[in-house]
Amino acid sequence: MEKFSPWCLLNDYPDEGDLEAVLFEGSKVYLANKVFDLSDTIFFVLRKKFNQITFLHVYHHVAMCLVGWAHLKFNHLGGE
Repeated sequence: MEKFSPWCLLNDYPDEGDLEAVLFEGSKVYLANKVFDLSDTIFFVLRKKFNQITFLHVYHHVAMCLVGWAHLKFNHLGGE
């Protein structure tokens, strides 16, 4: 059974519970990616490459991790 088709907009989409599970799993992957991106800054500090670190760089990576975590925690897309 094909769930999504580029030829027609009228498709059999997954049940709402299945869609929430897919979105929740995607959100977890997104958060893991943002934490991995933050590790970039940690490696800059460990290598003492402070000229590559700006306030905006740190703010962006920390904020994205916090927003991703808050989304998973409070949006209840298949979570607890």
